[in-house]
Amino acid sequence: MVGLYWPSMKSLHDNVRPSNGPGGGGNGPTSLVTIYDRGLASDSTRWVPTVVGGTTTTPTLTVSQSEAYVQPLQTMTLTFGGTPTPGDAVGIVLRQIGGGTEAVVPVAAAADTATTMASKALALLQANPTIMGWLTASVNGNVLTLVSLQSGKLLSLDANVGNGGTRLIEIGRRKRHFQIVVWSRTPDDRITVGDPIEALIAQLEWNFGLTFADGTMGRVTYSGDIMHDEATLSDTMRRDWLLCVDYGINVSDMTYSILAPISQYTTF
Repeated sequence: MVGLYWPSMKSLHDNVRPSNGPGGGGNGPTSLVTIYDRGLASDSTRWVPTVVGGTTTTPTLTVSQSEAYVQPLQTMTLTFGGTPTPGDAVGIVLRQIGGGTEAVVPVAAAADTATTMASKALALLQANPTIMGWLTASVNGNVLTLVSLQSGKLLSLDANVGNGGTRLIEIGRRKRHFQIVVWSRTPDDRITVGDPIEALIAQLEWNFGLTFADGTMGRVTYSGDIMHDEATLSDTMRRDWLLCVDYGINVSDMTYSILAPISQYTTF
């Protein structure tokens, strides 16, 4: 039987206390294992934040472009495909060679399709007066068509698809003491239950430590163990292991793909 915190005397009496009758024995389990948090051992009050993990969402929306540049008064197309995942976005970056840079970023919602994403892109382009001075835009299904209005200048086009993710940042570390206790009816029971625990502790040390739910590790170090054979009210055989767990304090941050980089050139 396994439990957290320090057991009550009633728990010991009900589970692992030998009976006074011939041959001993009782009605409950022969051993009780408890894990007790003995509190903070030390902390790091100054810590350089470190990225220790994270997740990324792979976009399922696709966009292909017919040309990298739009020649003066010529046409190019963007073809949207796939089934968008919510949060998928496409950055459409237009650069007037020798001039400025403009960008729009339509983002997919739950009900969006390749066709609706093309329409979203069209609406954002048409809402930008600078872009509308460079070209005209129209949509046919999932195909967005751009026609340059520039008579003497090239337009470059980049279409980047991405989504977001999370970043796990460690902002501090703590060392915490724990006490694992085996309470048993007989010395043999204590050995039977205790030896696998000792092997597990050694295995955890060898494997660096514990893996937590967020994927980070907590280092386990062994401090010592104590045998208790003295007579007590509960009249149990006892063995204690003292451990220290070194673990990180983490926070989660959202991350986003860079979909519409704006380059600025300076002439010296």
